[in-house]
Order: sequence, then C-alpha cells, then structure tokens
Amino acid sequence: MSVTKIISNTLFRILPPSTTTTTTTTTSGVASTSDGNGSKETTVEAHGDKEHGDTTSFSTGLSCSSCVSSCPSYVNEKEPLGPYRLVKTLGIGEFGKIKLGIHTETEQKVAIKVIKKKNHDDAKLAKVEREIQVLKSLRHPHIVKLIDVFETDTRIGIILEYASGGELFEYVLSHSSLEEDVARNLFAQLISSVYHMHMKDIVHRDLKLENLLFLDSQQTHIIVSDFGFANSDANNKDLLSTCCGSPTYAAPELVYPSGGYKGPAADVWSCGIILYCMVCGYLPFDDDPENPESANLHQLYRYIRSTNALSIPNFVSDDAQDLIRKMLQHDPAKRCSVEAIINHPWLQAY
Repeated sequence: MSVTKIISNTLFRILPPSTTTTTTTTTSGVASTSDGNGSKETTVEAHGDKEHGDTTSFSTGLSCSSCVSSCPSYVNEKEPLGPYRLVKTLGIGEFGKIKLGIHTETEQKVAIKVIKKKNHDDAKLAKVEREIQVLKSLRHPHIVKLIDVFETDTRIGIILEYASGGELFEYVLSHSSLEEDVARNLFAQLISSVYHMHMKDIVHRDLKLENLLFLDSQQTHIIVSDFGFANSDANNKDLLSTCCGSPTYAAPELVYPSGGYKGPAADVWSCGIILYCMVCGYLPFDDDPENPESANLHQLYRYIRSTNALSIPNFVSDDAQDLIRKMLQHDPAKRCSVEAIINHPWLQAY
C-alpha cells in the first residue's frame, strides 16, 4: 500500500523529488507537540523551547561518505520540506524527529513531524494517516493546529502549530504547585478542548502535563498536543481495546483493557491526574509504602483499586477535592463526565 494512497482525502501535497518549491500553506498558525516521561512508547517528544542537538546527520550505514548524497535511500535532514527550511530538532517522536521549521517567505515558525517513509511499514503509516485525519477534524483554540501535510519521495512532513512556551509539566515543576485560580484557568482550557474532541467523537488517550504546551512565553494559553494515540469514538457501543498512554496518567481500564473500555471516561481520568498534579504538585497514588515511586505498575493499579487510596492534602479546597475525587473513580461507570466537570462548582468560579 502506497503512502499516497493511505493518506488520501487529506490536505496533502505531493512534492517532486528533491524539490525546494515554495507553495503556500493552507492555514495560519504558530505551535507544536510534546510527550514526556513514562509513556508506553519508548520514544519521547518534546517541544516548546526545549532543544535537542541536531549536529549529526542521518546515518545510512554506508562506509563511503562520498556516495551518500547519490544514494536513493539517503535523506538529507537539512533539505527544505515544501516552503519550510528545517532549522533544528525539537524532539524525537514515535515516527521520527520533530523539527523547527521556518517558512521561506513569511518566516512563520512551525513544528514539523518528519517521517521517513522507508522506516515504517503500512501499519505504522496507517497510524500516521489516523493522526492526520484526527487533527484535520479538530479546530479549537486549545488544540494544536494542523497547518499542512507534505510528501516527497522519501519523507512525509506534518506541519503543526509551534508552541514556544514550554510544557505545563515544567511549569508545575518550577512552581511546586499552582494556586487554584491559576490551575482553574489552565484546567478550563484543557476541559474545553477535551469537550470539543468528544463532541467530534475523538478520544485523545494520552493526556498528560507533558502534552500540554504553552503557546508563547506569557504561559497563559495552553494547547493539547501529540495525537498519536487518538482514535475515533464514533460508535459509542464499541469498546476500545488498545493498551496505550502513559501509565501514571492512564485509567486502570485503559492499561489493562481485558474487557474493553470507553474512551471518554479514560480521558476524564487523565484530566483528573492533571488537575491533582497542578494543585498538589505531585502525582496521586504514589504514597504506597510497598511500591515507592510507583515502580511496579501491577501494584500501582491494585493500589488504585483499593479503598480510600486517593489522598488529597488539606490545603486543597473542598470543591477542588470533590471534583478530583469524581474524576478519579477507578470504576469508569461511576466516573463523572466532561459535562459534569464543566458544570462543577469549582470550575464555575472560572
């Protein structure tokens, strides 16, 4: 199955081999994506102002450096992709590097997921297609914007809004914990985006502090990024079954989906973990003396299912505690909905 075929019906540009043609983008924007610690994936995505050195070129395994540029499998990572020149590496994702790109005419900064086609089989490329389709269907001020998609003979480039303000994870870490008014403002943005996803029958399945990015240095506007695990929840009667996401943020039924699970409820759990981290400054369920730092995942989820496992410090307001407990019900049937979160007294104060 060709890449061109599986990525049909999207905003997609086929570029001739080795082209540097400048074509205009389909929409405006400025941002990126992020991933972080503890993911079920073994790779990490990082955006914002975090830089990873990009001093080594793509290794072809050839011993003769003089023939590299003529080798048909060689990918020059500095070669422009459509109208964008690739400046530096922002992070590493499941499918390859995420680059900072700059439009050659407008100087607009973007984040570009660069996917080398020869490195991935049809199943992986189908996952790329799914992520593109998901991003294409979502337009919200607090969701990373898909700006364009390009293909050359060797690469696919997913052009995304660039967020320069760093991760919410780093922000919380630097503040120890957030004042509730600050946390409420940021959490309201998150819940607004999740509500939009669910209204579009999309579930994210990897919501975490590392995937929430500040749009700029003012650090007041966040966007949700990294839709690599996102999936359709169009038929609410169907249960999802893929074990995915980051263990410390993932709902118990998502980590061990023996009987399937409802995607929206799993997203609500992750939002509960995020809110807990913002107002408390640390992860919940990490106080099991038999499992320090939650190193044993099986023990962690046994502890989560135990009675009164969730401990919330007294300095957290009663309303915030009530909302967190409603989101972190280990039984998804008892967990509150996104609509209930929006209408909760703690968020109504926003």
